[in-house]
Amino acid sequence: MNKILFSGYYGHDNFGDDMFVLISNLSSIKFWKNTNTKFFSKNGPEIDSVKINYTLPSKNKFKGYIKLKSYLEILKCDIFILSGGSILHTKPNFFDPMRAVYFLSYLNLLKIGAIGISIGPFKTKEDEEYIQKILKNFKFLGLRDKNSFNFVNKLDLKCKPFLASDLAFTLPSVSEKKNDSTDNKEMIIGISLCHFETYSNGDLSNERNREEKIYKVLLSLSTNKNIKFRFFIINGNKKNGDSQITYEFIDKLDLDKNNYEVIEYSKNPIQIYNKIKECKMMLTIRLHGAIFSAVANIPSLLIEYHRKCSDYLDDIGIDKYWRIYDATVDEEEIIQKINQLLKNKYEEFYPKRNELIRLSEKNFLDPSVIKVINGK
Repeated sequence: MNKILFSGYYGHDNFGDDMFVLISNLSSIKFWKNTNTKFFSKNGPEIDSVKINYTLPSKNKFKGYIKLKSYLEILKCDIFILSGGSILHTKPNFFDPMRAVYFLSYLNLLKIGAIGISIGPFKTKEDEEYIQKILKNFKFLGLRDKNSFNFVNKLDLKCKPFLASDLAFTLPSVSEKKNDSTDNKEMIIGISLCHFETYSNGDLSNERNREEKIYKVLLSLSTNKNIKFRFFIINGNKKNGDSQITYEFIDKLDLDKNNYEVIEYSKNPIQIYNKIKECKMMLTIRLHGAIFSAVANIPSLLIEYHRKCSDYLDDIGIDKYWRIYDATVDEEEIIQKINQLLKNKYEEFYPKRNELIRLSEKNFLDPSVIKVINGK
């Protein structure tokens, strides 16, 4: 049984990335019959019923100890897999352990692959050229969006890239089946807020306009006492997480304590996911707020703050009627759409949901992946 080491943006108190860990773990067992997996991180999600092995120590015993352990874990594994997220966009610095991964793969001393990832966006031409270079050593490459797939298809690679989808859509295949029906649900609006430009050095005026529009929408809806707001802290990171903006909105809206609740970030992503499933619909800035709504078959309105949001909505086939773009439509129109979603049932809200589930499973079942996992 090959020793597999998964790597991604893990251990940063982010619900979506925590789910990548859980799904990679469960899918390895179901699809590959492989339990010899570890995660290249100090920590991550913690679930009583699932054993997840993290490779890195939380503290340095001496200067350089964590980095030394990183190199040792890389040397001990047979297959190194980048799993989930936008993680191939920047050239790592010289002492980053990922440089060792790419060098060992170049020497054919380590097999490297990627599943459910995006490529770019690149900040510099040097970053782009570096990523193109290291991709030539990948044994398999599953892309979660068409733009990334089209980009790598233009490169002269040893492996044949394949179009997959976000790892999130594998969750229904590896988790316990529960009733996700929206029938007889309370009128709960799930809300996921986050700053984007503040943390990405973008145009703050754009961020202010977006958030002011959302505030006006929620203020109007708050007059309906039959509606309950459920705020999700999807990113619990203290530096760039969602707590600040969420509680600022709650204070500014002056909500009755009986008409809202806050679902704090949890190390158990299933707990958060189950709370999403209870909602009638979602209004979200966080992309994974929308993605996991679709996984749970809960309608959502996604703020398209980034190209990746628009790409996702294209991929899942959302009707243009339900798109509110970067909150650029009138607030009255957004309110109308929310009320429609609260009062009616839309069976085909996500026309390509089943297709994305199939493509997500392909991350683990594509022949190029199976061949490497089986040691060929």
